[in-house]
Amino acid sequence: MHASAGPLEGLKERCVWAGGSLETDALATALTGGANVPRATLRLWLDDNPVVSLGGATDKIFDLTEEMGTEAVVALCSQPPPAAAAAPRGGGDASPLVAPPPDGFEWGATF
Repeated sequence: MHASAGPLEGLKERCVWAGGSLETDALATALTGGANVPRATLRLWLDDNPVVSLGGATDKIFDLTEEMGTEAVVALCSQPPPAAAAAPRGGGDASPLVAPPPDGFEWGATF
């Protein structure tokens, strides 16, 4: 038996360790269908655990959704992204749901 810190981490672990897939997982379907999270964004979230802005908070996606129930995560992801995160930085193809890191954040730093 294993418990994940949050639904998104559980989704990643089902895909990695239990043969799950984004095409058949109920949470993935709820996020890409009901919450309108693009499949590419969901893959980015699961692969990279990027810093995002959702529900007025900015942090790594797994940290933002930690200790939340599945329904709360779907509701959180259903909210439109903040205007500041809507435009990709540097003209790239970044997902509109991925935000720049907060001030003082350092990639690879241990806190």
